[in-house]
Amino acid sequence: MQQRFEARNAIAPNPQALAVTGEELVMDSTTPLARAGIVLIVVLTMLAAGCAGQTAREHAPHRARPPAERPPDTVGDETSGLAATSRPAMAAALPPGGTYSVVSVLYATDRTRLPDDGEIVRFGGGRNGAVEYGVCQVSIPSGHREGELESPSLLRFEFHEDPEKHVVLLAVTPAKKDAYFADLSARVRASPQKTALVFVHGYNVTFEDAARRTAQIAFDIHFSGVPIFFSWPSLGSVTGYPIDMTNADWAQFDLKAFLLDLADTSDAENIILIAHSMGNRVLTRALVDAVAERPAFASRVREVVLAAPDIDADTFRRDLAPRLIAAARGTTMYASSTDAALNVSHQYNGEARAGDIAAGPIVVTGMETVDVSAVDPGPLGHSYIGDSPSVLDDVAKLIDNGQRAAARLGNPVTGPQGSYWRMAPSTPRPGGSG
Repeated sequence: MQQRFEARNAIAPNPQALAVTGEELVMDSTTPLARAGIVLIVVLTMLAAGCAGQTAREHAPHRARPPAERPPDTVGDETSGLAATSRPAMAAALPPGGTYSVVSVLYATDRTRLPDDGEIVRFGGGRNGAVEYGVCQVSIPSGHREGELESPSLLRFEFHEDPEKHVVLLAVTPAKKDAYFADLSARVRASPQKTALVFVHGYNVTFEDAARRTAQIAFDIHFSGVPIFFSWPSLGSVTGYPIDMTNADWAQFDLKAFLLDLADTSDAENIILIAHSMGNRVLTRALVDAVAERPAFASRVREVVLAAPDIDADTFRRDLAPRLIAAARGTTMYASSTDAALNVSHQYNGEARAGDIAAGPIVVTGMETVDVSAVDPGPLGHSYIGDSPSVLDDVAKLIDNGQRAAARLGNPVTGPQGSYWRMAPSTPRPGGSG
């Protein structure tokens, strides 16, 4: 296992965690080509900011969680594989003398692995001919605020990652496929409800930030099962939107195969699937194809959560939604009328997106649509699945207790297309951005 922080004061810089700055476009803005170029750059910049979702703002202090005793971690190197020992899937105890928790998240990725730099296993934005597997260790600082993906901030004169202050990818341990699924199965059996959660990230997300976001969401919703993320080859670049869209479609086959492997080998009785933004392109087709190939798989999928889906709205309503509903025991879509990133995606793609409900929500019998326009989701209103304490609390109730929308949110709103639910405005809470 390659570990990043062998000594807690040995902090490596992480330029990707700092804010992305735009480059100046020098051209005559009066020409049609120039105007198109300017529009494209504005579109991509807004989409990148929305999908990254790391803007500092007001957050609630994290809810109290019971202390957990962390057993010795027995993961090995890639040759020996991951040790299949019974232990909690998410270890949240503080290291000896430390002021941060460590969350263990499993991964599957079809990204290319980058050359060894002697620090940590890294994956880039290129396509891999095979899926690779392993486990990540991610720090959650003791001062963590719910909905915050703490990162170094130039405004606070922070130039390096510090696990005592930030959500940091500490270590990545690759594993052989058989050893990986043996370990995953052991973790599932040790979880209270034999539950696994698979998170699929969106556009402009690196492997590292996908690991960090998965750990933060699992920690914030107090998830007691096994958190996993599937990382498809997003370039992790502001200008990579068109290529990311192509790669998202390409990755659908690999995610389908992973989901079927998960069902076959993990002993998971309850599989939770969560996708954000462009990740919904990957998940929706992969799930539909998995169930078409193996209909019994649908009984293992307890909930599908679609957050801010960057999918053509008409295609989703007509082709995908009915098949998704049949592919799981429950389906929930979170959408917003104030999602500026999806509004820009609408302009770029030429058609409305499923997660942008400015013209009215998509309502399909069998799917619960939740309007989160009134919550505090950050400046662009796009990354609420990880940034909004209100949405995280709602997801926790959905996943932990199996509460349907009526039990969580009360009476539905009746619109022209049918009934949906509307989340109340966020209540101002004390605390800063961490």
